[in-house]
Parts: sequence; C-alpha cells; structure tokens
Amino acid sequence: MATEAQIIANRVNAQSSTGPRTVEGKARTSQNAVSSGLFSKRDFVRPEETALYTEIRDTLWAELHPATLMEKTQTAEIVSATWRLHRCAALEDALESAADPVAEQKSIDRARIQAHGLLLRATAELRRLRKDRLAETQPATPQSSTTEPTQSRVASNSISPEIARGAPCICGSGEKFKRCCGRHAPGIINKAA
Repeated sequence: MATEAQIIANRVNAQSSTGPRTVEGKARTSQNAVSSGLFSKRDFVRPEETALYTEIRDTLWAELHPATLMEKTQTAEIVSATWRLHRCAALEDALESAADPVAEQKSIDRARIQAHGLLLRATAELRRLRKDRLAETQPATPQSSTTEPTQSRVASNSISPEIARGAPCICGSGEKFKRCCGRHAPGIINKAA
C-alpha cells in the first residue's frame, strides 16, 4: 500500500512526464512507429517504394487467389509479412550509415523474426482454409482399390505383434517394420522366450 507521501510524489512526477504538448510535438511523436516501418501497424511504404510494393502485393494476390473472406485476411497478412521482410533487408543494406548500428541490427533482427513467424502462420492457415473449402465443395469419392504397395502386401489387421518394430519389414520394402507396415503397431514390451 502506498503512503500519502508516495502518492503525492507520483502525481508530481506524472505532471513532468506527460509527453509532447504542442501540436508540432504531437505530430512528430505520432510518427515514431514509422521511422523505419519495421513495427508499424500498416504497411509502411515510402513514395519511391510504391511501385515495388504494388508489384509484390499484386503478385501475391494473383498467386494465392483467395476465395473467401478468411483466405483474403490471411493473404493480406502474407503481404504484410513479405513487405516487412523486404523492409528489413533494405534497412540492413543501409545499416552502416546508422547512428547506432548494433541497436539498429537488433531491431531489424527482431522485426525479421516476427515477420517470418507471421508469414509461416498465415501461410499454414491459408493452406488449411483452402483445404477445408475444397473438401466441402468436392463430392466424396469412393476409396480406390489401389493402396500403397506395403499395405497391399500386408493387411493392417494381419500384423503380428511378435514382429520387432526395429526389424526389417515383412513386405520386403527394405524399411524398418516400424516405419513401413508397423506404423501404428504397438511396440513389443516383453518378448516371449
């Protein structure tokens, strides 16, 4: 629990650190997040980069061709992550002219990790959404009579529990039993003597 003196001291300190008060100061600090564009909420595009950004965006939209709103949302995330990775590379090229290259490199590395993670997650989610959409639109096809060669030689219900999982597979594929026909077979706990 804070004492009365601490509360008064906190209020006095708060009055000294309220940020910019003038219109010019507020306008200047409102652009702090977009000085490099690495951590801005929107894609930070300088006027000379507009053509390149438009090309990247249009190419990704054409390649990914999203159909639903969720797919479009993930595609927009992919575009943002790709652009942020481009910004990281551009800032790294100009790193030698930075005031504090070490701090700038740390910031670039952090932004690159975030953008790369976002790109991977958005791509995986887009694939999942597309797979679900295509599964819903395609009629169910009957199972074909052709199966994997290993499954045709050894029926899954005829696998003997006496076969060691590390032994060569009985189908003759050359793989270990555990990686071929025994993929779902339980391991042998006690071998019978």
